[in-house]
Amino acid sequence: TSGKKILRFIDNGYNGTRVELPINASSCHGMFSWCTLPNNIVFGSLFNTRHVVDMNLMFAGCIMPQGFTLGRHFNTCDCKEMRYMFYQSVMPDSFTFDEKFDTSNVEHMEYMFSECRIPDGFRMPDSFSTSKVADMNHMYYATNFVGKYDFGKNFVPHMFADTRYMFSECIIAGETIDEQYKEDFKYMKERLS
Repeated sequence: TSGKKILRFIDNGYNGTRVELPINASSCHGMFSWCTLPNNIVFGSLFNTRHVVDMNLMFAGCIMPQGFTLGRHFNTCDCKEMRYMFYQSVMPDSFTFDEKFDTSNVEHMEYMFSECRIPDGFRMPDSFSTSKVADMNHMYYATNFVGKYDFGKNFVPHMFADTRYMFSECIIAGETIDEQYKEDFKYMKERLS
């Protein structure tokens, strides 16, 4: 054993109080994976992710209720790992990222939104940066874009990043894109705007 403790949300027995995170937590790996979040869940000031470096699989397979938000205390400025973070998740129509969803130190985003349902009009904040991301392969693989999507001004895959199959099998407003565009960021940006 590595001595690493896993923090896991158990939704049966949740009594509607705010969700807390231990102050020294450095990982939220799989924390809300494959569960249905209760309608009244709140991420308040005691759910401060400021020092978390591993958010791999954090919301994978998660069904989020209408009105759910990560809140203003969901800070990702120290995070380095976001592999499969929203893989197969269902985001509600009102879902947004706050400016504290800062990805300027993230190095791995493989399959981050793969097979995820992203609502119409979703916009990435300007703090969503891909400047240090080395691996973005399959990042949006088979993602269901319900409608328009804005990548934000700092989503710019750099020339050495692994972007293989980044948009392969994506669905935009019910139509699967042609495989010739599976790595074409410019095409996807234009098509989703």
